[in-house]
Amino acid sequence: MTPFEALYGYEPPTILDYIPGTTKVAIVDEYLHQQQGILRLLKENLLLAQTRMKSQADKHRKHGKLAPKFYGPFQIVEKVGAVAYRLELPEEAQIHNVFHVFCLKPKLGQSVLPIAKLPPVDSMGHLSPEPIRILDQRTIKKRRQGSTTKVLVQWDGST
Repeated sequence: MTPFEALYGYEPPTILDYIPGTTKVAIVDEYLHQQQGILRLLKENLLLAQTRMKSQADKHRKHGKLAPKFYGPFQIVEKVGAVAYRLELPEEAQIHNVFHVFCLKPKLGQSVLPIAKLPPVDSMGHLSPEPIRILDQRTIKKRRQGSTTKVLVQWDGST
């Protein structure tokens, strides 16, 4: 449901594109041409605002492409409800131990290469990996902010 529909109780009317010369009255033709220009400008501004919002949101998004999708294997302790299971997790795991079946994956075969331990997390639940060594560094000069040093770090653990 759109905000317009929630406010007025019906869907907004669709705005059709204006084809120049479809009316014989010059004032109406000029008015519709102006309205078409305003509509085009609104669409461009909306697209620009959406692009800015997306780029801002992407800056704060976690990059989990290379992160492992599953940890384990862990022993199932009991079935909770119709579609959830309680798992036996290590003491250092700071997550809830009940998972929906869609979050679980069956262990297949005898040989499994589990991740030895869950990644370390702080009291707020954020990842807190340990740095091993600095691999490389570079200084980037910026026009207004001066210069920034970027450092490539090798991290301990599975992160």
